[in-house]
Amino acid sequence: MILPGSLRRNGWPAGIEWVRHRLYPVMELVLYTSAFCAPCVRARSVLGNAEKLLPQARFREVDVPSNLEESESAGILSTPTLVVLREGTEVFRASGVPSVQQVLAAAALAL
Repeated sequence: MILPGSLRRNGWPAGIEWVRHRLYPVMELVLYTSAFCAPCVRARSVLGNAEKLLPQARFREVDVPSNLEESESAGILSTPTLVVLREGTEVFRASGVPSVQQVLAAAALAL
């Protein structure tokens, strides 16, 4: 792909992040957990495996008791809860321990 000169810097396309962003929308998977939650440990492990298969996604874990304001504004009622965001807009939400296949299917909704 040839980019206009204004998008080039030192011979390399400065707009490569722009192109990447256009091809792969910003997808974020947020796992809401708590320290005393045994299913959260399993969900964390599943997300770790899914992370290897989704290099374009951002993964983030939020400890609900430590981040009450964020958790309340997200409407989290139980842990673990997985929220998938596309460009900051929620496209999927589920509680419980997912399988890797379920995480991949949920991530597909954000593409």
